[in-house]
Amino acid sequence: MYSQGHWGIALLMYAPIVFVGLLIQPDFLPQFLLGLAIIAFSSTIPDIDMQLKNWTPIKHRGITHTVPFAVFIGLFSAAFAFPFAWYSHQTLGVIFPTMMDVYIFTGFSIFLGFYGTVSHFFGDMITPMGLRPLKPFSKKRFRFVLSFWGQESKAANMYWNYAFYTLGVVVVALAFLFGSPEGRTFVFEVVSWLLD
Repeated sequence: MYSQGHWGIALLMYAPIVFVGLLIQPDFLPQFLLGLAIIAFSSTIPDIDMQLKNWTPIKHRGITHTVPFAVFIGLFSAAFAFPFAWYSHQTLGVIFPTMMDVYIFTGFSIFLGFYGTVSHFFGDMITPMGLRPLKPFSKKRFRFVLSFWGQESKAANMYWNYAFYTLGVVVVALAFLFGSPEGRTFVFEVVSWLLD
């Protein structure tokens, strides 16, 4: 998959979290919006090995495509999320009104960094090359190639990349819209207006 495909798969995986999270805690809308940045970053960072492979011993779909690396990216995300949230709390106090909100967002960023990286793995698993995400614990290769209208889900297939990207953007937008009370009210008013 290319970055567009990885972003799309990550957004598809993030959408249920946004929807259920907003149903449970609608006040966390800004945190879920900030989570989009973490998901976008973490869903493409494993391919940093493409830049590193020419001057380091790191190979493509090697160490940066493993569960331990996903854990590292989760912790790395928190290393940026905590100072950002703490500074926002100290200066603005709007998005993070209490220190508990800062701690919750930091924990959420660990999860999102891990989750976004794992979403990248799924994008690579649906290509013919597959992936070994459990190294060094297991050398088992995971792959399940998708096919639709004669188009296989190869990494360079732009149909699959843009299909996942488009689907991901639409589904996560719908999750934000229907997850938040304001969004549901908006949809209800538009439908009522159209039916009048």
